[in-house]
Amino acid sequence: MPPPRGNVVERVFQDAVRSYERRQLRKWALTHRDDLFDLIKQPYPAIRKRRQGLWEELGQNDAAGKVTSFVSELALTKAVTDAGFSGAALIVALERYRRANGGYPETLDALVPMYIDEIPKDPFTDSALVYKRAGEDYQLHSAGYNEKDDGGGFIPEGRSRQRGDDVVIHWPRAAQD
Repeated sequence: MPPPRGNVVERVFQDAVRSYERRQLRKWALTHRDDLFDLIKQPYPAIRKRRQGLWEELGQNDAAGKVTSFVSELALTKAVTDAGFSGAALIVALERYRRANGGYPETLDALVPMYIDEIPKDPFTDSALVYKRAGEDYQLHSAGYNEKDDGGGFIPEGRSRQRGDDVVIHWPRAAQD
């Protein structure tokens, strides 16, 4: 019969196990620090793939879970931030195009090279952000961490309930009313 949870011996044993795992985790992190920094610079799909390899390499224990969770959170935060920066650059180019031409383009390709040097990539898919004309406005979003287009992340017709995990950068004003 296992000792009760409140047992002093059990608590000391659990503390020793956690301490050992923390030491192993620190040792592994210091050894692989540069690799982790290089990994975070890669596109999100590559990080997602490497995360699974880390899980298996580290032995699928609590320490491995902590490392892979940290890598995933950091990669997701970076990708969402990169999507926002890419979207901001496109919003500026789209607005410049609208002012010069009286409306938004049918495709993002019309922006190159006059309004932007190149179309920024969606960090989740490594392809262009999703751009759709919507009447006199447009919709712009990233595919998000599931790496597929869920339609912009909002249910149309003005309701603001989220759908999927898309990173919405610009949602048509008419749909928000």
